Amino acid sequence: SYRWGSPNATCIGQLSWSEAFHIPLTHMLGSAGTNTFSWTIQQFATQVSILAQTLAEILAQVNTFFEENCLPSSCYIRLNRYPPCPLASGLMPHTDSAFLTILHQDQVRGLQMLKDGKWFAVKPNPDALIIIIGDLFQAWSNGVYKSVEHRVVTNPKLERFSMAYFFCPSDATVKCQMPVSVTGLAYYLGLKSP
Repeated sequence: SYRWGSPNATCIGQLSWSEAFHIPLTHMLGSAGTNTFSWTIQQFATQVSILAQTLAEILAQVNTFFEENCLPSSCYIRLNRYPPCPLASGLMPHTDSAFLTILHQDQVRGLQMLKDGKWFAVKPNPDALIIIIGDLFQAWSNGVYKSVEHRVVTNPKLERFSMAYFFCPSDATVKCQMPVSVTGLAYYLGLKSP
């Protein structure tokens, strides 16, 4: 998810203070977990994959569009760890290039979203998932839905963990989505108007 909405670091202060482990869904779905951790991650992936498909299909003009084009081979999970740091480090401001991101965070604050030029903290809720609209969602909705700029600020004393599921169509699908109109902003097929 470090593409369109993620600027390149140009100085040491823009580097992320985090560790991440990327797991393509093709490496986990359908395989037997060998321990409790593997099984838990696999269950999370299965359930959020279903949720992402359901949310996308509600918005699709053609009900099977995302089912046919957002296959497990193009989606992945990222496990994030943010070690304690006395500096205001973490994950630099960015948007996600995926269509949707589904995030589960632990109880340590750190996620912030930008609104009207101000950063707002997202209070952790153990009973909720955070749905983040990505760059591709914004493009395919012709800007009706906005990709959310966000960042993670580290805690000076506590480590923070989160799990993110990135719902991504295949590269071939993205390349073949031609605009219906090229006057002004392009209008893309695929999403219903709100």
